[in-house]
Amino acid sequence: MADFAPAIAILLEHEGGFAERDAGRAGCVNRGLTQRRIMDTKRAQTWEEAYTFVKEMTLEEARGIYKDDYWDKHQLGKIDSQRFATVLFSTMANMGEGTAVKNLQKALGITADGKLGPLTLASLNGMAPAEVEEKWKQRLVDYYTQIAPRVGPRYLKGWLARVDELFGESDPVENWDSGGPRMHGISEHIRENL
Repeated sequence: MADFAPAIAILLEHEGGFAERDAGRAGCVNRGLTQRRIMDTKRAQTWEEAYTFVKEMTLEEARGIYKDDYWDKHQLGKIDSQRFATVLFSTMANMGEGTAVKNLQKALGITADGKLGPLTLASLNGMAPAEVEEKWKQRLVDYYTQIAPRVGPRYLKGWLARVDELFGESDPVENWDSGGPRMHGISEHIRENL
């Protein structure tokens, strides 16, 4: 069963500190958590309170939100593979829970309803890792490439680097606390198009 500690350590390596954002709907962001997320989860009553919450959010508060609202809520600990739980957790934080689960479900070849239920868990836990990895990585690359023109092409390189690291040759989960190399090169055909 997967563990939260290595997954959150890897996620927080990808997420920066406080930043104002031009993506008006989401508002400001800190450690990957947006002003909109804080409003949606009722941690603030007004847009201004959410801004202050995000700006002043501590590392421990961010970890607590990720644990409660992502890891525990979606029962990611029930995933047998630590690596797969970490990939799903990271993509949930980056693209939203439902979208991340739909991309996984499409890679698994099952109905994409965006809910991490018993069928999705059984499919993920029952398939050969190599079979899942190849399809899932390609699905994520396709998704990010598809949305980049609409959301902001400037984000594409970072998104693809994140996918490349999560599915890289050396498993970031195994090395998360060793301080070893983290980033793996984006494949040449992708790099040429950035």
